[in-house]
Amino acid sequence: MKKQENKQNYYLGYLTANDDPSFLIDYLNIKNMVRYDPGVSPLHVCISVSKVRGTNNRDRQKIKQLKRTLLKAKHISNVKIITKDNIGRDFSSAQKCLEYFSQFCSDDDYVLIRNRSGYGPFDNHWYLAYVRQNQKMSGGGLTGSTINQNGLPSVNMDGVHTHVQTYVYLSQWKHFKNIVDDFPGAGRKNKKDVILEGELGLSSAFLDRGLSLNCLEWNNYVFTSDNNYYSELPGKDIKRLTTKVPIRFRYRRYIYRAWCIIDGIFWDSTEVFKVIFIKKLNWMLQKIIYRFSR
Repeated sequence: MKKQENKQNYYLGYLTANDDPSFLIDYLNIKNMVRYDPGVSPLHVCISVSKVRGTNNRDRQKIKQLKRTLLKAKHISNVKIITKDNIGRDFSSAQKCLEYFSQFCSDDDYVLIRNRSGYGPFDNHWYLAYVRQNQKMSGGGLTGSTINQNGLPSVNMDGVHTHVQTYVYLSQWKHFKNIVDDFPGAGRKNKKDVILEGELGLSSAFLDRGLSLNCLEWNNYVFTSDNNYYSELPGKDIKRLTTKVPIRFRYRRYIYRAWCIIDGIFWDSTEVFKVIFIKKLNWMLQKIIYRFSR
C-alpha cells in the first residue's frame, strides 16, 4: 500500500486472537463490515492476531479466508495480516496496527480500532458515525461507542476514572502518532495490568494532552480532564446495556440474528450447531432442573 497524498484517508485495525479456532465471531463481524456501507471509502484494514496458543494450518487458512472475505467489498482497499505474541493482548495488537499504518497515515486521517468483543456493525454509515461524533470535539480526542465513568471494578486507583471503553475507538492520526511507541498497556504481561494500564491509560493519554473524550451513546457530552464526570449520567458500566450504536459490546443473541445464522452456517456449520443448538439445549435443561428442584 502506498502513502495516500492530498486526501483524507480512513484506516481500521481489527484485533483478535487464535484462542477460538473457529474464528466464528471474527467472521460474523467481518461479514457485517462487508455487508454494510461504512459511509467512507476506501478503508485500509489491518488485522492483528494474538497467538494465545501455537498457530496451525487451520488457523492460517481461517485467517486467509477472513482476508479474502474483506477484499470482496468495494469499500475495502487492502488488508494486512499481522500475527504476534499475546503480551499486551489487544493493546499490543492495536500498537502493531498503528505501527503499520504509520507508514501511510497523514495527520488528518482517521483510524478506528475495534476488537472481537465489539459486535457488528448493524447498519450503513457505521464508520462515518464515529467520525462525525469525533468532529464534535473542537480540539480533537478519542471517540467510542460507550464511556464508563466509574473506572474498573475491584480496582483501587487514583486520578480520573472516566474512560472510553476499548472494544471500539476512533481518533485522528495526529493524536495516535504521539503514543504509538509507548502505547498504553502494550508491554504488560499480567491481565489485570494490561486492562488497567490499557483500558484506562489510553483515555488518560488523551486527557493528559489536553484532548477530549466522547461517545455515541452519550452523543451530546464531552469529557475533559477538568470536566470528566456528569452526575446526570449513569455512574456504572453501560456497555452491556446500550443497543443503538453501530458496534456494540458482545451479547449472547448476536449469533441468533438471521444474517449471522446464515453466514455462520457457510463459515463453520459445526460451530454454529454447537453455539445455537447445544448451548440452547443446555440452557433449557438448566431451566427444567431448576424448576423441579424448587
